Amino acid sequence: MNKEIVEVPVLWAAVRARGEPLSLVTKGAELVFVSGTPPLDISTGKLVKGDIEVRPRRR
Repeated sequence: MNKEIVEVPVLWAAVRARGEPLSLVTKGAELVFVSGTPPLDISTGKLVKGDIEVRPRRR
């Protein structure tokens, strides 16, 4: 099976900066696999702290 790692520009840079061994999107065998991502602030590359109610409201 051939597979292709698809780079999601802003998220890919943040994950790479943290050194995470994570492929966000992988295509293969006519399927697309999407991983969950850690709660990253894409402007700083740092993890967002707090529970699920805090994360969507950050700005």
